Amino acid sequence: MKKFLCALMTLTLLLSGLALAEAGGPDAAVIDRFTDTWVDDYIAVEIWFEEEDGAFHCSAVKGDGGDEREVWAYGTCAYDAESDSLVCAEGVRTRETYDEAADALKSEVLAEGLTAKFRFAEGEDRLLWDDSEGLAADYRLARLSDAEDADYLEAQSYVGRWVCDRAAIDIAGNDDVYDVKVVWGNSAFDQTEWHYTCLFDINRHLMYSAEPGTKEIVGTDEDGTAKVLSTEYADGAATFAIDGEGKLTWDDAKEHAAEGMRFERGVDPGEFGNAQRVIAPMDTDVDLSEGTYPVRFDRANVKDGGIADVGIYTVDCYDIVDVAQMTVGDAFVVEGVTVEIESLQEGDDGSKIINGGLDGDGYVLRAFEEDNCYKVVEFDDFNTYTERDVQTVPFAEDVVFTDGWDIEKAPVTVTGIEDVTKAIAASENDSFDQYSTEMCFEDGRIAEITRSYVP
Repeated sequence: MKKFLCALMTLTLLLSGLALAEAGGPDAAVIDRFTDTWVDDYIAVEIWFEEEDGAFHCSAVKGDGGDEREVWAYGTCAYDAESDSLVCAEGVRTRETYDEAADALKSEVLAEGLTAKFRFAEGEDRLLWDDSEGLAADYRLARLSDAEDADYLEAQSYVGRWVCDRAAIDIAGNDDVYDVKVVWGNSAFDQTEWHYTCLFDINRHLMYSAEPGTKEIVGTDEDGTAKVLSTEYADGAATFAIDGEGKLTWDDAKEHAAEGMRFERGVDPGEFGNAQRVIAPMDTDVDLSEGTYPVRFDRANVKDGGIADVGIYTVDCYDIVDVAQMTVGDAFVVEGVTVEIESLQEGDDGSKIINGGLDGDGYVLRAFEEDNCYKVVEFDDFNTYTERDVQTVPFAEDVVFTDGWDIEKAPVTVTGIEDVTKAIAASENDSFDQYSTEMCFEDGRIAEITRSYVP
């Protein structure tokens, strides 16, 4: 748009002596309302007032910044108080084409004797252009300053983190140029990354890569530092657009890697202080028809052939993409508590050291290849847990309880509802929590309870 606005300003100077003087002249309020640069998509209309001849002047340019554009110039424009509009006549529409060989513009007259009326949309500061050819009927012209603000705000709505399945898109920038990074987690030890330098196209309402994009496989070397394992290509192209439901689409022109995917915002920055994103354990559903989970319960609730209010937990597993993108200022959720990441280092083994690690009352995240995720590792290699459900669960008839809480004694095993109920009630240790106790569920019943020694 800026290119043809420059051309419009030049045209304004050339046309400044063409309009006829308006008898009496409009008042200052009318002049202020109409005089401005008005824009919509690929069109720009310039309305100005000349004190010397006491008249309005109007010209317009339509083009996408390429070698061709259309130009309107009206010979007379006068304010009509009855209709509160500018009435223009003696208009000419021309096509201007840049001749590269001659390094000059060639002009072709397309229509003459045109008329137009410029009026405000009811209740809005938007200008409507009723031209005699009907070519401008769909335009709702906004003041350039307002439109530039709107363009900026629309582009800024793309900034931030977007996620879908194991992929994440980070868009950063606050001016004309935006850096886009796409990360697709392959495992806890390598990931695929795409990098694009993008511009925002207000007319198409999307971001597009302005330079060739790259696709890389990124991993870690022996000392845990990130390194590019391979470059798949360096001639990629992509567009990014927000659809009507507020979701982001990524059109990878090279391989269509994100076909059918729609990305949702990772986190609202206002949800936790100044956090850029929230790094939280992955959602995990518990299945009492078959599965083994860490649990917590009060032994006073062991009665009537089952256990009431059993807290069912899962180990905190963090997505490898989330961890790869984690940075200072993010919010980190562990065991239901949210903290801000104030410092972040990488350990010799590739672990992520948050807020000073264990020595600084912080946390250590370590990759677990067998689970394809990161877990918090505490002293004695314990992990952290998140409560997923609370249930009252009956015992299976042949329920088994193995109690090994006392490291100085051999584990004790009992079987059957009555014996298990008595053993739990008689135990010298009344603590049954997610760090020491696991339950195996079958068909919605407790099949096994195992309690282990905890230092």
